[in-house]
Amino acid sequence: NEDMDFAWIGNPTHIKDGKKYYHTFMKNDQTFRCYDCAYLKPNKVNEDMYIVLINEMWECDDGKKQIQGHWIYRSSDLPKSVEMLHKSEVFLSDWKDCNPIESVVQRAPVIFSRSDPKQMNGK
Repeated sequence: NEDMDFAWIGNPTHIKDGKKYYHTFMKNDQTFRCYDCAYLKPNKVNEDMYIVLINEMWECDDGKKQIQGHWIYRSSDLPKSVEMLHKSEVFLSDWKDCNPIESVVQRAPVIFSRSDPKQMNGK
C-alpha cells in the first residue's frame, strides 16, 4: 500500500480550492521539500526516470496527493545542437506539470550552477 510509506510533515501551509498545501512530505524514508529535486517513475519500464524540481505539494478533498514541478531535462532529451558543458549536465525548463505523489521514487541529486530555482516562481 502506497500510503504506508508516505506521510505529510507538519501542518498545511494554506488551503485553497479544497486543496491542503504542504511544504514537506516523507516517502520511503526520504524527506522531500518544496524546491527539492526528485526522480519520478517513467511511463515505460525501459525509460530513464524523469527528474522534476518540486514547486508545490498538496492533498485534495478526496485524498489524492499531488506535486507540481518544473521538468529537468537530460542532454538526451535535447536537440543535438545544444552544446554540453559536462556529460551529466541537466537543464531546468520552464515547463510545469502535476503528478501524483505515488510517482515520486527518490530524491535526485541536482546542483544548480547559475540561479536559485526559487526565483522561477517569483519568490
